Amino acid sequence: MNAPGIVVELLRNEPLLVVMPVQHPMASATTIDLHDLADEAFIGYCSPSTMHDTLITACRQAGFVPTVRQQVAETSTLVALVAAGLGVALAPESVRHLRMNGVTYRPLRSPTVSVPLALAYREDTIGPLIRRYLDTARTVLRSKKLLDTTSDLDELGQYIDTI
Repeated sequence: MNAPGIVVELLRNEPLLVVMPVQHPMASATTIDLHDLADEAFIGYCSPSTMHDTLITACRQAGFVPTVRQQVAETSTLVALVAAGLGVALAPESVRHLRMNGVTYRPLRSPTVSVPLALAYREDTIGPLIRRYLDTARTVLRSKKLLDTTSDLDELGQYIDTI
């Protein structure tokens, strides 16, 4: 359930990728089965967050509980810790655009997991700057055919992370 006065607009559901150091033995694989990473140390997002819960759920679906070595709040920190060889991680597909030496991104073969990418804003304070930002985000995603126009917005409330 959404908070009163807050609009949550689902843009798309984004598949997760495995983020791993380039020197990892599985770094050359085309795709990765998550259960093959059961013995790895993971870098994860802080709890409570959608990404933390998604990591735990995906690993349980793959038959194991992940060993989370480090928790982070920022995606760039997650990628940097993976590049430093401290573990592997799961991250939304768009993270692959973070070009960082020492890290590679591989699609998950199983389980198939995605996370919602959404915009949240106060409905009573949409000024020109916010309106332009919202319009730009929708236009960019629509032009790349990434905008999800079929999702049910009422189900999105569970995905609002505490900041």
